Amino acid sequence: MSATSRLGWWVLLVLSGLLAINGVGLYLVVDTHVERTIGVLLTAFAALALAVALEGLRHGTRWAWQTSWLLPVSLAAIGLHSLRGDRADIPTWYLGLAAVALVGQLLANDRSAS
Repeated sequence: MSATSRLGWWVLLVLSGLLAINGVGLYLVVDTHVERTIGVLLTAFAALALAVALEGLRHGTRWAWQTSWLLPVSLAAIGLHSLRGDRADIPTWYLGLAAVALVGQLLANDRSAS
């Protein structure tokens, strides 16, 4: 695995870990049942993304790279959906994370992966 590919996997790994921490923090801070449910779902999704990124970092498998596309796509979808809301910081935050995930995803593409 090339150094560029390793860097991409590290970006995806760190981003997934930060999203998991964000989900736990959201659960602990918010008051409503719906917001807490979103925190649990975000944590679960980030944990799965973290597991896939770990597989990609350790073995560089093709399926891990292909599955990791869910991270930038879902972050972009959340950001675009949030544009309909009244807060400008949420779409900016998620679209920014989607851009970082996209860079990590593109860097992680190793043509020699199995």
